[in-house]
Amino acid sequence: MSKHIIHIGSNRAASTALQKNLFNKIENFFHVGLNSKLDFKQKENFKKLISSGTQYDFKNTLVKKINKQKKKKKKIIISSEDICSSPVIDLCSARLSKILPNADILIIIRNQFDALNSWFNFTGNSFKFGPKQVYKTKIPFDDWLKYIYDFRNYNITPYQLSPISSMNYSEIISIFTNNFANSKVHILLYEDLLFNKELSISKLTKILDVKEDLIIKNFINGKKLNISNNHKNIIKKKYRDYLFEYFAKSNKLLEKKYKLDFKKYNYPI
Repeated sequence: MSKHIIHIGSNRAASTALQKNLFNKIENFFHVGLNSKLDFKQKENFKKLISSGTQYDFKNTLVKKINKQKKKKKKIIISSEDICSSPVIDLCSARLSKILPNADILIIIRNQFDALNSWFNFTGNSFKFGPKQVYKTKIPFDDWLKYIYDFRNYNITPYQLSPISSMNYSEIISIFTNNFANSKVHILLYEDLLFNKELSISKLTKILDVKEDLIIKNFINGKKLNISNNHKNIIKKKYRDYLFEYFAKSNKLLEKKYKLDFKKYNYPI
């Protein structure tokens, strides 16, 4: 039997499309996480699994459900982009390793500058946490960028790290390899999903151990993936230089260790 999988994100990199169009539709899969078919209590337990800093109850309804499906020989796939932005990612990784030891790790990464633009356009442009007077207030791009950069090593909400830290892919993967020492890490590039579909289909077919037709029908030909509008939100040189240096350090480590090619999609290196 093929191994269980933990899909950890990343943010703004096809996670919703995978969850809704593929993970929910593969036979013999039990999909756990965002956009899955869990009940209310199980969803609450999943949220705590990802983001709670308090002691986690491994006898809750979610863990019991997962263990029941494992006994039925179901392949478990846990999927949430919130893992990459978890404010307690070390705890989250350790908890997941206890529930699915030796599961393979899957992460889809994206050029951080494109991902930041996409993140702002999707949710970053309005204030989500605060008093009624400021709730959902529109935020200019420059102000948002300054905020997430100034607090790049801290939580920007009770449930989320700064998007800057959430895109430190090398650090995130390192945390998971420490807890999943005997597992394989699968790294896909979001840009390949857009511009090299054949390669993406081939890789996903092997990782998920499913037929190509299923991936083409439900994922590749399913929900349209987003392309950020870089001309709308221009990152000022001051922040671009800071961010380039920050992301390049992480990307160089990742590129060397996993033999990736970041130059073809202009990743900061």
